[in-house]
Order: sequence, then C-alpha cells, then structure tokens
Amino acid sequence: MATVTDRLPNVVAVDCPGSDVENISVDLKENLGNEQFNANKSMLPILFEGSANTWWNPRFASNSVENQLQRCLLPQTLCRFRLALLYIAVSCLLWCIFFAVVRDTNWIPFFTGTLVLLFIVLGILTFSYKKVCERIILHLSITVILILIFADLLSYAYVEPALSAVGTFIGSVEILILLYTFIILPLYVCFTIGVLYSVTFEVLSALTTDMQNPMYVISRILIHVAIHVIGIHIYLMAQVRKRSTFRRVCQSVHLRRNLEVEKQLKRCMIHSLMPPKVAEEIMKLHDHDRDREVSDDDDTGEATRRRRSSVGPEHGRMTFRNFHMSKMENVSILFADIVGFTKMSSKKTAEHLVFLLSDLFGRFDKICVECNCEKISTLGDCYYCVSGCPEPREDHAKCCVEMGLKMCVAIKQFDQDHKEEVNMRVGVHTGTVLCGLVGTCRFKFDVWSHDVTLANMMESEGKAGMVHISDYTYNCVKDDYIVEEGDPVPDIRIKQLLTEFFDAKSQQFIVQHVSESERTIGTWFIIGHKSAEMDHLEGGQNGAMQPYGRDIANKSTEDGKQPEGGGSAPLKTNDLPNRTGHQETGTTTNEDAKVDEANLSAVGLMGKRETPTHENMDGDGDASGAAIAHLLGQKKQETDRELEEMISKQTEYCLYHPAINHWIVRFRSNKLERKYRKHYVESIGSHQCSCASPHISSLFDTIVSLIFFLLISFCCFISFGPGSPLVIVFVVSLVTLFFLLILNLLNIFKMKGDVNLIDRVRRLFSSWFPRHLFGGFLACLPTLAVYSTFLCGIFTSGESIADRFYCLLAISSLVHFCNFTLLSSWMKSCLAIAGGLVLLILLGIGFCRVTLDNFNSTTSSGMNETALFLSQNPPSHPLFCEIVIDTVLLLLLIFVLNREIEISYRVSYHGDIEAVRDHCQMQTEEKQADWLLHNIVPEHVAEHLKQNKKYSKTHKDIGVIFAKIVNFEDFYDESFEGGKEYLRVLNELMGDFEELFKKPEYHDIEKIKTIGSCLMAASGLNPKRESENPNAHLCALMNFSYELLHKLEQFNKEIFNFDFEMAIGYNFGEVTAGVVGTTKLLYDIWGDTVNIASRMYSTGVHGRIQVTEDTATRLKDYFDFEHRGQVFVKGKGDMNVFLLAEK
Repeated sequence: MATVTDRLPNVVAVDCPGSDVENISVDLKENLGNEQFNANKSMLPILFEGSANTWWNPRFASNSVENQLQRCLLPQTLCRFRLALLYIAVSCLLWCIFFAVVRDTNWIPFFTGTLVLLFIVLGILTFSYKKVCERIILHLSITVILILIFADLLSYAYVEPALSAVGTFIGSVEILILLYTFIILPLYVCFTIGVLYSVTFEVLSALTTDMQNPMYVISRILIHVAIHVIGIHIYLMAQVRKRSTFRRVCQSVHLRRNLEVEKQLKRCMIHSLMPPKVAEEIMKLHDHDRDREVSDDDDTGEATRRRRSSVGPEHGRMTFRNFHMSKMENVSILFADIVGFTKMSSKKTAEHLVFLLSDLFGRFDKICVECNCEKISTLGDCYYCVSGCPEPREDHAKCCVEMGLKMCVAIKQFDQDHKEEVNMRVGVHTGTVLCGLVGTCRFKFDVWSHDVTLANMMESEGKAGMVHISDYTYNCVKDDYIVEEGDPVPDIRIKQLLTEFFDAKSQQFIVQHVSESERTIGTWFIIGHKSAEMDHLEGGQNGAMQPYGRDIANKSTEDGKQPEGGGSAPLKTNDLPNRTGHQETGTTTNEDAKVDEANLSAVGLMGKRETPTHENMDGDGDASGAAIAHLLGQKKQETDRELEEMISKQTEYCLYHPAINHWIVRFRSNKLERKYRKHYVESIGSHQCSCASPHISSLFDTIVSLIFFLLISFCCFISFGPGSPLVIVFVVSLVTLFFLLILNLLNIFKMKGDVNLIDRVRRLFSSWFPRHLFGGFLACLPTLAVYSTFLCGIFTSGESIADRFYCLLAISSLVHFCNFTLLSSWMKSCLAIAGGLVLLILLGIGFCRVTLDNFNSTTSSGMNETALFLSQNPPSHPLFCEIVIDTVLLLLLIFVLNREIEISYRVSYHGDIEAVRDHCQMQTEEKQADWLLHNIVPEHVAEHLKQNKKYSKTHKDIGVIFAKIVNFEDFYDESFEGGKEYLRVLNELMGDFEELFKKPEYHDIEKIKTIGSCLMAASGLNPKRESENPNAHLCALMNFSYELLHKLEQFNKEIFNFDFEMAIGYNFGEVTAGVVGTTKLLYDIWGDTVNIASRMYSTGVHGRIQVTEDTATRLKDYFDFEHRGQVFVKGKGDMNVFLLAEK
C-alpha cells in the first residue's frame, strides 16, 4: 500500500512548497501560454496541450502546474468521491432489502455483510466532509475500492450464495466502472487493481460456479476486457477534458492579466494623448471605422468620396469626418515660458539641454497633477496647461494661479540644483475654449480660442518670476491673493462679422471679416496670498513672490520671442513654429537627446533620481509617460501568489458555477447552446492533434465502440452460434462503424477548399441532429447484437446457464451507452433504459414459457391446457427480481456517468469560449494600445520602446517640411458656436492631408505634429526602410508636398467661396529624433535642419514650395526649381532660396 501511494501525485497538498509557488507562473507561461500544440514524435496524438505524454498517468509536464490543478480541482474530486459513496450506499440498501424480502439460501450472512458495508460507506461519506479528509483522499479511495473488491469476492466463500452468477458479475462490472470513473486514482493504479480483480474474479467464478464451460469462461473474460477498454477510455477522456479545461482557465487568467496590463498601458497612452473622458468616444469610433475598412473592398477612406457638394441655394454643403470638439466655459489657461532659455541653450550641448528641459518639465508635471490642472503640451521651452477642462471645476482659476506660483518656486530650486540663471514668466487668463482633437493621426488633445491667445499674451507681457493674470482671472481669485496692477493688453476677442461680397477683380464672391473697434483688458500681477496660512509654498511664498530675476526679465527681450501657444494657432499662427523649439535652440539641438531617455528611465523605473543633483526629484507623480515605458518592458510581472489566486477563482467560477442548467444539462444561454451545437461542424479540418479536440475524441469513441462491439459480438457467436439475425446485425454494424471511422478521419484531415460530395456528406452527418441519430444507432449496436441472438429455447429450460449468461451479456452490453461522449447524456441514458426494459419485458411477460406444442394443439381443450401450463409455469423468470436490481443499479450508474461526462465536456467547451473571448478582448485592447502608441510615436519607435524603454537617434539626410494654411486666421470666427464649425473645417482639411500618408509611395514619410493650421512632416526617419537610392524619400517628400497643394486646391473647390492658401517650406539635413515628456509623451525632431525648414515656409510664397539652395542642388536631377533670390532668415542671415517649378 505504501509503495503505491508514494508514487501517486500530491493531489491534496494544500500547503504547497515554496518552489511550486515560485515556479508556477513560469511553468504556466511556458506550458500554457503557447497556442500551438506540442509536437509529438509518435504517431499517436498528445493527450492535451502541455501534457507529459504519459498515457498510463495523464498529467501536465510541469509538476507545479499539476499540483495547482489538483488543488483547484480538490472540491470537484471530493464531490465525485462522495457521489461514488452515495451510489454504493444506495446499492447496499437495495441489496439489503432484496436479501430481507427474498430470503434465499444464506441470505443472513449476505444481508449482514451488506448492512455492515452500508454503515462503513456511510461512515466514510460522513468523514469525507472533514477537513482532514482532503489530505488522505487517496488513501480513502484505495480503501473503499479494496473493501468493495473484498466484499464482492467474499461471496464466493459460500457454495450456494444468495446471489446468482448474474448478480455477482454485474456487481463486478459496476465496481470496475466506479474504479475508472469515480474513484480518485491514477490510471496505472486503476488498471493494475482492475486487472488483478478481474483475473481473481474469473478464477473464483470458474472454480465455484456452474459456468465452467470454456465458451462461457472465454466470453466472460472478453466482457471484462470490453469493460476495461471502455473504462480506460472514459478515464482518459475525463482526465483530458479536466486538464484541457484547466489549461483554458489558466490561459484565460493569463490573457485577462495581460488584458489588464494592456488596459493600464492604454490608459497611460490615452492620458498622454487626451483626457480619459474624450478617449472612450474616440475608441468606439476607431473600432467602428476599422471594422468598416475591413468590410470594404475599395478605398472608401478617400475623403473626397465621402464628401459631396450639393447643388442648390446652400453653398458647399459637406458631410464631414468624425469631429471631437467641445466648447467649455469658465476655463483657466496657463502659459509659462523660460526666461533666459536662449542664453542657457547657447552654452549647452543637445544632450545636456534636453536633459535640463526634461528635468524641469518633470517637476512641472508633478506640480500640474498636484494643482488639478490638465497639461496640454510643451512647445520648445514653453509649457501650457488648463484647469476646468475637460472636467469643470469651480476653483479652476485658483488651480492655475497656484500652478504658476509653484512653477516659479520650482525653477528657483532648479537653478540651485544645476547652477543656472533662468526664471519663469507665467501668464493666466480665464475664458472660453474649444477643446478636442484635430486630425486623424498623430493627434493630441488641445485647446483653441481667442482666450487661449490672450493667455499667451499674459505670459509674453509678463515679468520674470511673477504670475501675470487678466481681469477675468482676477475676478475669480481677488479674494485669495494680493495683486498689483499691470499694463492693459489689447482685447483680441473683438467681434468679427463674416461677410460675403462680390469682388470685381476676381469676378466671384469672396468672404472676409469686418472687425469692431479695438478694446483693452486690464492685467494684474500676483504679489502674495491674503490668508496667512497660505504664505508658504515649497520653502516660502514670500520668496516666490519677490521679483526674482528682474534683471533677467529686463533682458528677456533678447530671447526675441513672442510666444504663440499651440492652442492659439487658429488666430495668430505666423510665429507658431517658434513655440516648437525648432528655431531657438540653434545648432545646439542637432545632437542625440539621450539624456531625456535616461530621465524617462529614472523617473518611470527607478522612481527617484540616482545622482545627488536629482535626489530631490522623486518620480512618484503622475508620470504616465515613464509608466508607459515601464509597462512596455515589464508586461508580465505578477507575483506567483496573485497568479495562483486568480487561477483558483477562475477555476471555481468555470467548474463549480458553470453557465449550465444541471437539470436538463444545457447552457442557460440559447445563443451559447446554438454555438455549442455547431462547434463540431465548425471545427472540421482544424488540424488539432490533441485528444481534447472534438474530432479526435470522436475518433477514439468510434475505435472503442468498434472494439466493444467486436468483443460482445464474438461472445454472442461463441455462446449462441452464428444465427442469421446476428450475422446481419454484425455485417451492418461493422460497415456502419467503419464508415464512421473513415468519416472521423476525413474530419480530422479535411483539406481546405474541399467542397465535393464527400464533404457534403461529412458535414451532414456532423451536424447536431443527424449526428445524434447516427450516434444513437451506433451506441445501440452491442445491445442489438445481443438481442439478435434471442431464442425462446434459451428461456424454456428454466434457470439454465444459457439464460443466465444471456442476461449477463445483455446487461453488460448496456455499458456501451457510456461511450460517445460528445452525444447528449439524456439520449444515451434513455436508450440505455430502453435496452434494459427490453430485457426485463422479455423476462417478465414470459411468452417464451408457452411452448409451440401448446399453440399447435387442435383439441377443443387447447386453451385450457395453455392456461394450465401458465399456472404451473409463472411467466416471470426465477431471477427476475435480482436482474431488475442489477439492471436498475447499472442504469443508475450509466445515467450519472453520462451526465457527468456531458457536463465536463460542456464545461470544457465553455472554458474554450471564455479563453477565445478573453483572447479577442486582449487583441482588441492591444490593437487599441498600439493604435494609440502609433499616434504618439512612429511604429518603428514604438517597437524600440517596447524593448529599450527609451529612444533617441541622430539621422542624416532627413527631409523636413512645414505646410501652413496662411490665411486660416482670416477664416476663423468665434461668433458662431465659439468657432467650433471653423475648426471642423480645419479638421476636415487636415484629414484630407493625412489621407496621403496612407499611400504606399509615401510610406517613408512620417507626420510629426500639427501646430494649429501648420502641418509638420519628415521623411527617412525609419532605418528599416532604407532604399538603394538615398534620394528616394526626399523625392517622395517633395511629391507629397506638391500633393498637399493639390489637395488644398480640391478642398477649395468644395468649400463655400473661400480659398485657403498654403505656404510650404522644405529642407533636408541632420536631425535628432527622440521621445520626451513624462505625463505627455511627445515624439519630435530637433536640429538646425528643422529650424531652417520652418523659416522656409514663414518667408515663402503662398501656393508654392520654397527650398534651400542645398535642397535644390540635391534634387535638381528630379525636379525643376526657380531661383527666387535671397531672403533674410533669422539666425542665418541672407540665404539663397528656390521655388519648385509648376508641374
């Protein structure tokens, strides 16, 4: 006993070793994470995915996974064990009643022994609910099965037992079925015990009973073999489904864990692009558009196909793209600019400069979160944010003022840490904004309005080290702060009337604005807090309010910048590129920006600075940009204990609370039930090589059915002879079984594109109702074979060996109804009951007791003789009651077993559905996360970030363009819906431009950003797309620029009598590309090349593409250029420029 149990798996180890807990996560990933089946060198399919391929003891290859399975399935294991004990108790109770009622020979010892067995079983059943039983369940299982075997074999101690050979044999059949199905033992233990028991049983039976005829002995042995075959098959299929279900549960947990990581990653990316409130609608529309693009065969994404001009009194009615823009009132806008940045940048390398900006902006990001502000973006050395948008706040003005005050304190600390002499100039204004997204790719959440421009003016007209606010902001915070009056600024929010008149020169109607008279707005500087308890901000509010750096403020004009924030682009956009950092960093920005990536790594992964100068900068703020890098590199990190708990909970939900109605054994959801009934057909040709797949399982069912039928048929042939009915049934059944065998093989190895007659027949027989009709007939074949040998002569000789063996064989053949595990349990059980009733009817009515001689009597007293015969020979069989109990108990076992088999298969299918659903959800989240990530950075940069968590690279010969709608501010007007509809037109125009990025010939071109009505793009940044022709991407960018002009021309034809004009600047050279930011990731390029490209458009000609002399020289073999002459370029002096000739 000890030797056997020592080799058994640790089924009930509740306190798992530490090594299991530490290894389970790795083992699950290695053994459960792979969707492909393990390759098996033998010809046989593997049992299930991740199996150890040990048929004699099905288990996972990983011990930790196997132990986790046993722990999770322990309640189910105990339930099945208790069900077996309950069945044994019911059997004992029925036999006790039988012995007490019949009182045959030696009934008292049998009654007493059965009663003792009943009490033993009830005691074990009660003990199974104790906690200690979980630890010794294997020992209990072995004890129970040995007690049953001993009790059964003990009946042979009596020469005249109270049970016939039929009862004892059927009892042995039931014990073998219990051994293989309900008792918790490994297969090799079950087989060993079962074989020893069968041999011992048959030896004792041959020695002590009257069935010593070699034909009957051989037949009984064959029946035992058949029972072992079907028992092993049921055992293997149960273990396969159990482990396959558990594997699916683990896959589902693994996928759900990854799904949560993807959701977290997506949330971080969403926060880097836009507030979460805006993101939900964007995701829904993105999924809808993606599904529509998949369903369309032609290029329906072309904007011009979706937009139609109407003919009629309305001018240029248009159908626009999805547009995400909201008007919000009572919003405060903050702009902050670094005073002395030009002086600082002139002495720094690009690496050091970007590192300093990242460090400073990282401090600002933390303050932004603390002050309940929403960061919009950073443009060069300018930082701007809002409060009260997109979520309204009553204290929005105070939040922005506090943000500005703390920024002034933070930059002083920055100066001390880095020994610099820079300061902040902060402007705040309160008003109305339009917030949302413009464009279809590489977009970011932004704000637009005249009030945004006013906030920019507050900053540009302010003083270093102080917060400059407008009258509107002052009215919101005047009770909280001490202020001093500043100089008024022009109120640019003058009402502009959009009028249409006929231009005689152009002979067409044109649109222009008529403005009101100019007004001014009062301004104020924050001096301090009115409440004493608020006088300390990060080391002393008074220090923050002092005119720190006024000498620098007096020199601030040397920066030469009048910042126009990205949000003010629709109104005052001529100088917008100045805010991008592409002009003021000069030649110092043409080196690798690697320090910024180090900053990302330090803030996001380390959580704090490692150097003394950084130790005051802890990264515990809302650094979602660094969090993205962290998540990209460490998606799968979970503690082993958390993983184990997740698997246990999901297993409990899947196995113990399945979506199945246990009374009728079907799914509660009609939709799921329909899918379940179709899955057999849909899985045809799936090429799965696991026994858990439906078609391989069906193949083994057919093979087992063939073996079982042949064994039962052979018993019939040698016992009752080859009668004509038996031969007919045998031939028909054999042909049918071989047909099903071939059909299963075709289902497994079905080739794609096979639509011939065989395929139609295969699918017909594989559908739900034909499969059940056909399968029900096949399940009846062994019983039909037995009943085909029925002859009245078997039963006319009284209690003969022949009729007992016939009953024994007929009852044993009912076990075959446990096969075909994919069929309905109700159908199989009903057929089994029908097969059992046929035998009971044949034995009960006793029509074979009336001999043919009685019916051949021609005397007038024939009927009286018949009545006399029937009175002397009662119609029922002498063993009728015993056979009834045998049949009922076996049918009860078959019913319970069929029900358990179908439930386990349905649970396994449900686990597959859950895993597929979770996989689809994870794929959706992953696609959304990738889509969002690619809207922040290019795809090749995203792949790099997933591995290295940081990115910066210097590229040579990169083409850069700026394409600006130079007269959009003349078109924009806030008198109608706050200007929203004008931004809708800008969104449509930018969408048309961005459609060009999808063309294959422009795959080397990346959109960098949009700044108001200015589009920035570059080519040659992806090192994976290097061409043999180094000028290929430069030519593509030039063609792209020309198509922009053509797109604008088309757009102007469709819009109402307003001609937008575009100026494009083009340059090429060396640039530095990198990802910067903490709460808002930003992919950008820097360098002198970028600065000059921006000057090319700002000094260019409307409707033309202006390039530098180097560009014209480089591309002269591909394009014709016109020499324009010299133009003054800030920082470069006079430069020779060229214009692309008309095509």
